[in-house]
Amino acid sequence: MWDDHVRWFNSKLKAWNCIFYIVETDDGVPAGQIRFENRHGEWVASMSLAAPFRGRGSASGLCRAAMRRSGLKEIVAWTRETNVSALRVLYANGFRDEREETVDGTVYRVLRFKDDVWIVAEMSANHRGDIARAKAIIRAAKDAGADAVKL
Repeated sequence: MWDDHVRWFNSKLKAWNCIFYIVETDDGVPAGQIRFENRHGEWVASMSLAAPFRGRGSASGLCRAAMRRSGLKEIVAWTRETNVSALRVLYANGFRDEREETVDGTVYRVLRFKDDVWIVAEMSANHRGDIARAKAIIRAAKDAGADAVKL
């Protein structure tokens, strides 16, 4: 069983359609994970915290940081109808109810996050006609979190 998990984990780390974040404390203690996996054209979130970190308010910040770092504009999350803690974290991070699904007798809430805000960096004529300078400005805008550059 452990070998199966290790194979699965390694496959996720190598997959083009998977963004995987592992969270540790400053002294290297594993605290949790959040994964975004592209399934049939939409990014689906999966998150878990290690038992000692639950109920301490860590999940919402972990979710927010991973969403921001991933740069994804639209994310779907499935959670059991009864998982009040997960629902609270998802709502706090901008997810909204989309529908209910029943799978093998279990009722799930499907929620969606959609970031409709785009950050546009203004380059104008600051490139001064130099393509290398323009590319450097575009890279700097991307590194700063811009979604697009306006000329």
